[in-house]
Amino acid sequence: MDTNQTYKLINFNIPLHLSNNMDGLLKYKGISRTSVLNRLIEGWCRSETVELQKDKTLNDVVLSIQKQNVESERKRVVRHQKEQPDTWFGSSSRWEESF
Repeated sequence: MDTNQTYKLINFNIPLHLSNNMDGLLKYKGISRTSVLNRLIEGWCRSETVELQKDKTLNDVVLSIQKQNVESERKRVVRHQKEQPDTWFGSSSRWEESF
């Protein structure tokens, strides 16, 4: 037995009406199930890869926006803290005078 096979046998269930329709069309066109299924699977894999790349791009944009929002909020808080006078001790530098 050859252990370096480049193909794998896959079995799966299919509704009878789909199988019958497919068989009729395949016979009419003179092509094999294997060629159609391989073409369909390859097309699906390619389209999924494109969609995953789009998802990654979208996720990258969303993460970038979230990061910008966090940084913007951090800067706003720091700016707000700088604008507020230090009311803990008031204007006095000695704690005794604050009472």
